[in-house]
Amino acid sequence: MLSLLFRLGALALIDAITIYLVYNFFNDGVYQLAIVLALITFLINLVFLREDLYPVRWVSPGLALMILIVVYPILFTVYISFTNYGDGHLLTKPVVIEQIESRTYLPEDAKVYDWTAYVSGDGQYILYLQDPADGEAFIVRPGQAVEPIDAAEPPATIDGYQQLDRIQRLQHTAALTALRFGEPPL
Repeated sequence: MLSLLFRLGALALIDAITIYLVYNFFNDGVYQLAIVLALITFLINLVFLREDLYPVRWVSPGLALMILIVVYPILFTVYISFTNYGDGHLLTKPVVIEQIESRTYLPEDAKVYDWTAYVSGDGQYILYLQDPADGEAFIVRPGQAVEPIDAAEPPATIDGYQQLDRIQRLQHTAALTALRFGEPPL
């Protein structure tokens, strides 16, 4: 009689834990694991409550753990491999297309300029661009058209902007890369 009470108490504890876990798994959207856990618990109850399945009682905890720890992960991995359920697809297709289109790139036949950065007292930036091939020079401001300038070498100041030396360029790199110089493309 005592063994029956102990068996029923242990099954009640296992069932209570399983009900709690299955409820939470369903609420979190982990339906497959909830179903497998409920099925394993049902089989354990069946084995421990039916006297004709007495010999299987000794194997059932090992089988239950094997199903939960080995078989379920293998089947779930196969399921995931044929779906888009992985965490590598966190962004929607339109968002990804927008991000790719917003990135800038340098075409193979693009003209490359030497540049020197300038900063004003209030933190505004301009760039002095010079074509290394023909020496043609320009000034470019954020959001404005490119202006030609008549200077063979970068001047120390341009319209109240002070030239940044190499060390200062490194200090201002984050601010410079965040800006879009020149007119935005149409």
